[in-house]
Amino acid sequence: FVNDGFGNYVSNNKYQNSSTASAQLTATADTTLVIKYLLDTEGGFDKFTITVNGTAVSDANGISGLKKGEVSISLNRGDIVVISYVKDDTVSCIGDFVSFSIAS
Repeated sequence: FVNDGFGNYVSNNKYQNSSTASAQLTATADTTLVIKYLLDTEGGFDKFTITVNGTAVSDANGISGLKKGEVSISLNRGDIVVISYVKDDTVSCIGDFVSFSIAS
């Protein structure tokens, strides 16, 4: 993911089949993290996932298609959050991106 200069992070694997864009965050204190996301991906094939300490967050586990949403996650100091967008090995579409921002 790359920062777009406006507080959003955009996947940097457009037109790259069999690729993954990912970002890792580490909580420096107990907090609630709010992640707002926008997907325009190949429905049912490319996947957007958020994990905390290796466990998928249920509201953001392998979702795809054209979607907008928000996930609120309670974190403890030291928790590791990984945000990833995995593209399959077949079709690359004009959209094929994920964008997210941190709202907390």
